[in-house]
Amino acid sequence: MGKRKRWPGHFVIPYASMLLMISAGQVYALSAPDDEVVLKLGESYERVRAHSRSTLPPFEPGKSFATVERPARFRFDDPKYGFAAPAAQYLLVSFHNKTSEVEAVTLSPQVKDLPLDEAMAIIQDLQRQLQRGGWVPFKHTYSRPIQDTSEARRWIRACENPTSYWNGGNQYQLSLNLRCSDSTAKGKVTPSGYVISIDLGRPWISDQPDE
Repeated sequence: MGKRKRWPGHFVIPYASMLLMISAGQVYALSAPDDEVVLKLGESYERVRAHSRSTLPPFEPGKSFATVERPARFRFDDPKYGFAAPAAQYLLVSFHNKTSEVEAVTLSPQVKDLPLDEAMAIIQDLQRQLQRGGWVPFKHTYSRPIQDTSEARRWIRACENPTSYWNGGNQYQLSLNLRCSDSTAKGKVTPSGYVISIDLGRPWISDQPDE
């Protein structure tokens, strides 16, 4: 399957934490949240708070990340590469611990574990937005866009956790992952649900199309 991808430090967030926050967010699943986080990479964290409507807490010198306390939609506010994602119970903004400059975002655009049909619909919508915005997908065999095919669905049900990678020019990089929600689900006949994760930041890996 080629070389294992390495995430920069601001993306190394415990997967269990994401699952716990999504589980907690199920109480919001029946109502559409009004919250929205709107940001650009490189702007100050306090500016993000000013033009977002969310529960992101105030900046504290020395801290390098913050999370929402209730679900919020996400909008990447870039004139060319912008895109929007559905309400996320887990949404983490990473920033410089002194200047508060936003460096990256990690989110799971859902408020509960999703059936495969719903998760796949979100994945396909996000990938269409990226394509329309000029994002270029990786050509590496195991980093290409996640296709909605019978073969891909069998792979996903087997908890193989496909991940697609995209470059927004030389400015941005994004990964889009779909995995079984139960970390022990590998080998089960029917996983209990699925979790999507998005990592957005400056480029951190290179495409390797021949591997």
